[in-house]
Amino acid sequence: MPTGRRSGSFEGAACPNGRGGAVAELTIKAVALGIILSAVLCAANVYLGLMAGMTVSASIPAAVISMGILRALSRRTGVLENNMVQTIASAGESIAAGVIFTVPALVMAGLWTEFRFLPTLFIGILGGGLGVLFMIPLRRTLIVEDRDLAYPEGVACAEILRTGERGGRDEATKVFILTLASVTGGTKALELTRSALKSGNRRLRDRAVQSLVRWPDSRAVAVLMDLARSAPEEKTRILAVRGYISVADRERNERKRVKMYKDVRELVKRVDEKKLIVSKLGNVREAGAIAMLSAYMDDPEVKNEAAMAAVNLVNRVRRGSRPELRALMQKVMESTTNKGVINRAKGALRKLGR
Repeated sequence: MPTGRRSGSFEGAACPNGRGGAVAELTIKAVALGIILSAVLCAANVYLGLMAGMTVSASIPAAVISMGILRALSRRTGVLENNMVQTIASAGESIAAGVIFTVPALVMAGLWTEFRFLPTLFIGILGGGLGVLFMIPLRRTLIVEDRDLAYPEGVACAEILRTGERGGRDEATKVFILTLASVTGGTKALELTRSALKSGNRRLRDRAVQSLVRWPDSRAVAVLMDLARSAPEEKTRILAVRGYISVADRERNERKRVKMYKDVRELVKRVDEKKLIVSKLGNVREAGAIAMLSAYMDDPEVKNEAAMAAVNLVNRVRRGSRPELRALMQKVMESTTNKGVINRAKGALRKLGR
């Protein structure tokens, strides 16, 4: 998918790079990488299209991959080379869509009894060739002259290529990188996000907090804990506490998860946050949650929720904790007026007494 500027003339083989030199466009490494990505993304789209009936755009993934690979191979790589790679790669995805949405109809209609490799290959080559031939005369009408067509995917891809060319120096690029860090996770991404918390730019600080709240694993809990204790703004402290609870919930080891809930308990002051922790404790199978739920039943703001979570917990915790569970069920019956919860606690006591 070409993403160049709309102009009345074609670009040459090279253009200034803004640093006093020229950046090549049609190079061997760009063509080779484009062909490789085209084959990979084409195969991926064929599988996805036949399984789910839909395909995904290859332009933006190809642009991102191209910037990473070509920049690693050579520092002289420019935006035009990356644009060439994503254009070639997106062609494979387009041809894949054309084939998988038409050729299976021949089998379903009974005209073919099986998928034939050579005829399918010929159909793909013919469709790609026709697309190129029709694009030559239509380019001026649809791209150069008609400015009302927005081409949102092409504009988005062009912006990504420009961002890669700028090297992450502007604010918008840094915000995008912080958003991406919350998706990828990892130690380096966490270090980058932690450093953004110390930035003098408020927008970057806010984005760093939001990224930590959405962190994909429990590595961010230490940073969120520090933030909940020392953040100067109440809003940031609240976000940090809620983010800590949410991120801790992604810890697979339940013993560590319960310990994380226990560590943050002293910072939890709001009723909704207490209810959030109580609900999480009712879904674990760790005996360490018994003492926490017992303590929360002494809190009038959440005692009913804690009693309900305790009844849920009793069927999950291993039977080696029967004395503690019996004491917990006794406390449930004393602390709540909910008849349904009381009846469930009595039933749990009967089972624990066996």
